[in-house]
Amino acid sequence: MEQLLAWVKKLAVFMILCSYMEHLIPSHYKRYFHMCTGLILILMISTPLLRIVHGDMESEVICLLENLRTSSKGYQTDSTLEQEYRDYYMSQYKSAVTEQIEAQARSEGLCAEKITFSVDEDPESSSYGCLTDLALTVTKENGRQAESSAVTRLKKNISRQMGIQESRIHLSDSQTLLVRQ
Repeated sequence: MEQLLAWVKKLAVFMILCSYMEHLIPSHYKRYFHMCTGLILILMISTPLLRIVHGDMESEVICLLENLRTSSKGYQTDSTLEQEYRDYYMSQYKSAVTEQIEAQARSEGLCAEKITFSVDEDPESSSYGCLTDLALTVTKENGRQAESSAVTRLKKNISRQMGIQESRIHLSDSQTLLVRQ
């Protein structure tokens, strides 16, 4: 929500400055000014949308995690409604984590075939919403056995991005276990 508010503020400041500058520019340059400011405005509007489309899921995962935390405290009156709300956001969070792990694997030239993980679902815990275990089956995108260097990089990237210890990540291919603890 704060990001949206900051984005709207930037657009408003830009539009105010453009209207002020328009009065300072000679009339025969106004069409060039309008063209340039129009292109800049298009970029300012499309940048957040392109991030969402191109899979910048990290901010979305953080937002979902924050919704999980606030929803567990916000609905204390009706326990069934609270549980439904928490279950909905947890399922959304899990699907976003799955997409993020698949994107990480693709960035290493790997294909994530089977993703199994567990999440701390205790709202009172300080690690609420964090991954506790991750099991992942990977192959190369062409179907062959994955190289251990790519798997090691993937493991480090997932550990850093998801905040899970590398020892809790278990990667394997369809034949053998690639990385142990």
